[in-house]
Parts: sequence; C-alpha cells; structure tokens
Amino acid sequence: IIVTLSLLPDLDAGRIINIGSGDPLVLKEFVLSIARKLECEELLNFDAIEHRPTEMKSLVADTSELLTIIGDIKKTSLEDGLQKMLNEFTEVQ
Repeated sequence: IIVTLSLLPDLDAGRIINIGSGDPLVLKEFVLSIARKLECEELLNFDAIEHRPTEMKSLVADTSELLTIIGDIKKTSLEDGLQKMLNEFTEVQ
C-alpha cells in the first residue's frame, strides 16, 4: 500500500492517510500477539499499572480516504502480518 501511494503523482506531499484494516483492534490483544510471536509473553504484566479512564483500550483506523484513493485493499490478518514483519526483520539482521 505504501509503495502504491508513493507512486501516485497527484498525491499531495504531507497528506495524512491512515493505513489499517478499518476493524477495531484491542490494544491488549495486539501486544499479546506480538509477545506470542517473540515468545516473551512472560514479560508482560498488564496489571502493573491501573487502567486510567482516559486511556484507549482499542484502536480503529479510519481508512475511508485510503479506500477512496486506491480502492479495495487485500487484508492481511494480524497474525500473518506480524509473522511477515518478523521474517523480514530477521532476514535483514
């Protein structure tokens, strides 16, 4: 997606475009997914700090502008995306 956007000649420089699935993601589940891939779940302690009412528990990207620019996108699951990122990172190391 990033490569596709970078190749568009009429896209304004500095324009902010959210990239994501558009589906809500619980932050705790996101962190747990990363920890599972890295095999370090034991390092997490979610109860170490009390949750504050102003903190978000989930995130969702507004992808409406992205979809307007490039149309439908192929979605990758969180697990598959993390694995691909980990594979690419270890190849570079």
